[in-house]
Amino acid sequence: MKYHFTFRNMPYSDSLESYARGSMMELLGKFGRTPIEGNLTFERDRYIQVVRCEVTQADGYTLRASHCSESMSESVDRMLEKLGSQLRKRKVRRKALRNDARNLRSLEVTDDILLSEADERDADAFSFPFGFPTPSSPSQRNIPNNI
Repeated sequence: MKYHFTFRNMPYSDSLESYARGSMMELLGKFGRTPIEGNLTFERDRYIQVVRCEVTQADGYTLRASHCSESMSESVDRMLEKLGSQLRKRKVRRKALRNDARNLRSLEVTDDILLSEADERDADAFSFPFGFPTPSSPSQRNIPNNI
């Protein structure tokens, strides 16, 4: 994964970069997804420390989070919590969709079985609902014999 760190209105800090990189790798490792690119921006505006993050995953999904507080490490931690909640929500949604797809496949299989069993029955055994009689000979169908 490629990380891009940007420091605005503050000097470069190797310790802050390594802390953010390690925390990001730990968080993203929990969910088993390998992101392609991560952009982190650290910004100081007087007394407020702001962290913004954008992570692009291999399937094109983009996560964005930001947080501001008086401490830069607190901002990083809260921003990572927000990313973690987004990843958890996405994981739950993907799991639900996968289970729905499995249930749909099982329904299709049972429908195919029922249809094949219906095909095995004789066509003469089919009856109309509500007790309507089924025409069996051409004379009952009002079709002339000379056609």
